[in-house]
Amino acid sequence: MSSQLRRIDWNFVRGVVGLLFSLTILITYLYRFASLVSVQNFVHAYFGDVLFQAFFMVLVTAIAGVLFYLRQTMRGLYAAIEIAFGILAGVYAANQFYGADVPDSRVKAVFAAVAGIYIIVRGLENWRTRETAH
Repeated sequence: MSSQLRRIDWNFVRGVVGLLFSLTILITYLYRFASLVSVQNFVHAYFGDVLFQAFFMVLVTAIAGVLFYLRQTMRGLYAAIEIAFGILAGVYAANQFYGADVPDSRVKAVFAAVAGIYIIVRGLENWRTRETAH
């Protein structure tokens, strides 16, 4: 891999970290001074659900694009993120299963656990193929 490609990749990583840091500060500010519920109520009152849903779709698509780029350029880092997300999904499923009072909630927790297992397996496969991906 050329040094120019590595420099571009690290600049991208720095940009993503900076974006995440900025979003963290923004969310902290919104929680502290306006609360996200107030923001959602404001958007709903003046723009309706359609704008909120459109914004959410654009946000999800942008995150997917960043993750796809990350998977193509730095598969090892992407695999580590995927494995961590799978573990978090498993922990969430365990908490839901443990705290479920209704059988229907337990079924959902089992599906969430299976999804977490699948995500971890995908992450391990991406980790295994990280060197041969390019």
